[in-house]
Amino acid sequence: MSEKYIDPKQMKGNKGEQYIAQQLSDNNCFIRHVPQGHDIGIDLYCESTKYCETAKRYMPFLHFFVQVKKWKQNTIAKSDVANDIQYWRDQPVPVFIFHVKEDNSYDIYSALYFILNEKKEEDYRLPAAMGKKKQLEEFFRKEGFLERNYFEWGLLKGNINPIPSLEKTEVKWFFADKMNLDDYRDNINKTLFFALWRYCEDNLCAVWDRETFQFKSEKNISHLKDVDHYMKALESWDNDLKNCKLKATLGLWHAAHEENSQAEKYFIEVINIVETDLQNQNISNELRENLKDNLPGYKGYLTKIRKRNIQIPTTYETLPFEELNNI
Repeated sequence: MSEKYIDPKQMKGNKGEQYIAQQLSDNNCFIRHVPQGHDIGIDLYCESTKYCETAKRYMPFLHFFVQVKKWKQNTIAKSDVANDIQYWRDQPVPVFIFHVKEDNSYDIYSALYFILNEKKEEDYRLPAAMGKKKQLEEFFRKEGFLERNYFEWGLLKGNINPIPSLEKTEVKWFFADKMNLDDYRDNINKTLFFALWRYCEDNLCAVWDRETFQFKSEKNISHLKDVDHYMKALESWDNDLKNCKLKATLGLWHAAHEENSQAEKYFIEVINIVETDLQNQNISNELRENLKDNLPGYKGYLTKIRKRNIQIPTTYETLPFEELNNI
């Protein structure tokens, strides 16, 4: 007889996974099991379906991940899932924890409850007391538990997207009065800030030649003016702007407008930031090499800007030594 044995905990976990998979399948979900031995925080990869009025048939809709917990206690404490929280946070789609109890009833938690910890439990849990039918109706209901979590999972990543919908003409949102935006504000600000910078940088690059410090064509001058209000918003951003790439963009924007003193100020700041960072022993080798590669270019821009400001006299003797070096 084989000496292999099955751990009772393993059997209990397997039963819990199969049970929840069946419950979700009965509600028109496609289920993909994570093979035994490969589970590091997710048990089931799920894909909901929804009836599409336009296509007149059921269609695949939203992906979500499930972790099944089968314990005797009535609720899940944060300490019970402490090792999973960061892993769940890193997932691309919402994660739900199905807490299966001894009587096969189950609470459904959103991982957001554990990630955001200060949230009220009732906002992020569908309790067993609702009854399985009502639980899963609320879970899959239009603008219900799954869709709201999809929206907030995007906020957690810094993304602001409409409520998911199969109907392409339908655009709807959850509003701030239904959630605490303070939980997501920093990530949203980072996304808005990066998107604004990227838009300004790409448009500036498209119309203005950084080698010649000239517009690529006459029509590009008016194009840059169309971007000016975005640049001004970027410049006035309430942020600690210790970002050399951002300051370089603003410096080049002022140079394009021949506002050379302001452009010079920005590139002095850029060079100071880079040289200070290079003195920092804690930065990664990759960042250090990137800074070293970019520093000559920043100094080259500063030289071009300073040359614009110098009215070259008949003899060089009257120029300050520092400016003479930059001619």
